[in-house]
Amino acid sequence: MTASILLAVAIIPTLAVLFYVYKLDKVEPEPFRLLAKTFLFGVISTVPAIVIEFLGDFICEGLSSSMIDYLVLEYLLLVPITEEFCKRFFVKLAVWESKEFDYTFDAIVYCVFGSMGFACLENILYVYQYGLSTGLLRAVTSIPGHAIFGLYMGIFLGKAKVAYADGDLKHYKYNYTKSLFIPVLLHGLYDYIVSLAGEAESIIIYAVWIFYIIMMDVWAFREIKEASETDHAIKVLTGDDDTPDNNANVTVGNVAIDNPYAPKTVSNAPVYTTESDSTAAATTVLEPETSNTEINVDDLLPE
Repeated sequence: MTASILLAVAIIPTLAVLFYVYKLDKVEPEPFRLLAKTFLFGVISTVPAIVIEFLGDFICEGLSSSMIDYLVLEYLLLVPITEEFCKRFFVKLAVWESKEFDYTFDAIVYCVFGSMGFACLENILYVYQYGLSTGLLRAVTSIPGHAIFGLYMGIFLGKAKVAYADGDLKHYKYNYTKSLFIPVLLHGLYDYIVSLAGEAESIIIYAVWIFYIIMMDVWAFREIKEASETDHAIKVLTGDDDTPDNNANVTVGNVAIDNPYAPKTVSNAPVYTTESDSTAAATTVLEPETSNTEINVDDLLPE
């Protein structure tokens, strides 16, 4: 088996995932340079993850009194916490302050790209070490798994970004915590079940693992489609820096709309007065008068 074929088997599944997620970003697709940066940062995140897992493995062995203890410490805790933390850390480092991070679905795109950077390098190492069959198996298990972990990381990171932009510290912390906890939980169950199946050599446990993967895939497809369809702006950004412009408005006529940070005012709007004829009280004539006074939109709404 030539090295080029093995490389293709390792890389193509990650590219397929990236293309699929990118096409779902319909409102405002992200610039290639930022996507490439996020993917590269995902690749880099494998370095500290490998070091931490290498050192942590000695601790897990020392604390384990049985194989089950070791599997719990290693695959339910150490590996998923380390890998998801490293991925989120480098994704946030790459994009959090960027003015391009201005829609909720952007968080999903960035987190999946970062996860695929991590998974791509990991996949290359596995395929070159264990061969073609491993690459084909990981193409339908581990690669989609990393993408799904990135999906849920992005869902809650996007919510954290919304809360951050609104100055809502409570919900920022809550969603930021979930952006790590949910991927760790999904990743931990994935690793623990398959490692337990391998250790016990149990067809039944392997069947449970396959069922778990299928359920994750089905649910993830629903979640990402819904996230794409409900994508909305986080904050309005203008200029070349990352400072929110709270006075930037989208206007229809003279009415400022669609910017929750901008004051809702109407400038140069016509003001109407009523003139009644004393001899014809039932007849009302409305004549517009031009005014330069700025009026609050809320004053124009019926009580």
